[in-house]
Amino acid sequence: MKKLFLSMMFLSVLSTSSTAMAQAWRHYTSDTGLFQTYLTEDAQENFEEMRINNGTVALSGVTFKTFDQRPYKNTIKNYYVKYQQSLGPKLSTEQMNEYVEQEMMEYLLNFKDMNGIVIEKKIGPHKILSVPSGDLHITYTDPDLGEQSLKMRLIMSPNTKYQQVVNGSEEAVNQFEAQQFFKVFYPSASFLYKNGTIKNEWKEYKSPLGIFTAYLPEKMDTYVPADVIIENTDNVERASIQFYDPLWRQYLFYNIHGYKLDKPANYENVEALLRKGHILNHRLTADQAKFRNLKNGDIAIMEAEYAIEPEDELPYADYVKLRALFLDDVILVHEIIGGRQHVKSEFINNVIRSVVFMPAEVKKSIKQIAEENERLKQMNATRRP
Repeated sequence: MKKLFLSMMFLSVLSTSSTAMAQAWRHYTSDTGLFQTYLTEDAQENFEEMRINNGTVALSGVTFKTFDQRPYKNTIKNYYVKYQQSLGPKLSTEQMNEYVEQEMMEYLLNFKDMNGIVIEKKIGPHKILSVPSGDLHITYTDPDLGEQSLKMRLIMSPNTKYQQVVNGSEEAVNQFEAQQFFKVFYPSASFLYKNGTIKNEWKEYKSPLGIFTAYLPEKMDTYVPADVIIENTDNVERASIQFYDPLWRQYLFYNIHGYKLDKPANYENVEALLRKGHILNHRLTADQAKFRNLKNGDIAIMEAEYAIEPEDELPYADYVKLRALFLDDVILVHEIIGGRQHVKSEFINNVIRSVVFMPAEVKKSIKQIAEENERLKQMNATRRP
């Protein structure tokens, strides 16, 4: 009798849990505001932000929900929405179509070793955004769960990529909740509008020689794949960072160089420094880079932009921009290397504008170093017998 009572209680709990779970399904709005879909209210969301300008951030993240019935039943159902945005530059219609084809092929290759079989594959315009999209339905063999199915929808807009996925048993990917998950998906094609500034949100880096202060983001999963590198010698310093655009699948390289000369800087010797220290590194001849001279108060400016022959491992990195600021004997050089659309983008221009050139601080720093050396010299002299 006791066993029967406990069994009835267990069935009652399962029934209650199942009902509660069914009631939890609803029209779900992402924490980012980027999309709405049909999902349980306890879905989890992880995302990162990249500041584009003072009013806009790009987003990369995933919203997901897993239904794991083990050990009672050897079944798992996964729902997730993955989204990624560019660093600003927009994809053309031709590029969007190419990326849809490319990503769907890559998806199929991921299941090749799991006996993946295509049940359905179709490509066409998305019903809401009227941008390229693709649908994929495949079956595959999971080593632990046996035969599984997966449905995926890829949506590619000029600055945002969405990927909806449901996987589990064939029954699971065709049930009502899965159908609604795809049917009521309402994506946005715009960035997130969020007030803020680079200087308030990113980490401050003061250069070793005091030539500049830079504000740069710390390492993150998508947009900044490596730590900022800062190095210097007696009269030269450099800060380097890599940005990654997940939509374009391209890196953007940004270097900030500081130079302390033994004579006053002028347009002639700054051009010579740029040619020898930067342009020749890109295997350009002297007449392939055209310079522009500017002024901002007391600070002189020299700029150059030019195409380069890309390396095999970075076939898109075919453009360079140099911007040198100088006063007295101190020079600051911004160097940007990547695809033309990123080198000339609003994003990198905002990063450049956040860097503070501090020639006066260099004089102060050199004076302090000289005074400290003199103090140590005198201390050592008084200690001699």
